[in-house]
Amino acid sequence: MANQQDIVRALAYATEIVGIPEITAETAPEFAARVALVQVLNGPLGVSEEGPFPIDAGHVVAYIGQIKTEAEKQNRNVFYKRQITTKLDEVARIVATSVE
Repeated sequence: MANQQDIVRALAYATEIVGIPEITAETAPEFAARVALVQVLNGPLGVSEEGPFPIDAGHVVAYIGQIKTEAEKQNRNVFYKRQITTKLDEVARIVATSVE
């Protein structure tokens, strides 16, 4: 089970990946949605002694006002394009390598 330090570390890391540098009441819904998408594409963002764990909406809500980083802010379209393009390129590269 993830402890508080593991959750804070995962949320801070997530700010970099999702392009939302601060979890506030205003940003929490979009932050949680972006984290969910990233985890569908790539797996859990959290890591604890017991292994990987997903960040869920409950974690996001519980830490409103407590997480703020220097992450570069990205609008939704930039975030979405980056995530989807990266995953498409990754899968295409794997398949191309397999069929050569």
